[in-house]
Amino acid sequence: PQHLLKPGMFAQVEISLGKKDDLVLIPAHTILQEGERKRVFVVTNGKAISRNVETGISQNGWVEIKSGLSENDSLIVAGQYLVKTDEPVKVIAPKGGEK
Repeated sequence: PQHLLKPGMFAQVEISLGKKDDLVLIPAHTILQEGERKRVFVVTNGKAISRNVETGISQNGWVEIKSGLSENDSLIVAGQYLVKTDEPVKVIAPKGGEK
């Protein structure tokens, strides 16, 4: 209304769309997309298991998982394009001993 932004000028803004608690967020690169289907691999009893997931918002390389995963699932974050369902996998803990 005060015409402070004139043609040729620009502004950087940040818009808050609200706050969500208890989100499951995963790295975007771990999601395999086949058409409309999105899936990830988790490790269960030493085997790779494919899980279909429903995604939500994504930002800065992270994606919200609305369904298909829980916070306690062990997600395969490297080599997910090479594994097959029910194939045995060896879990390697990241540096620092985190799981």
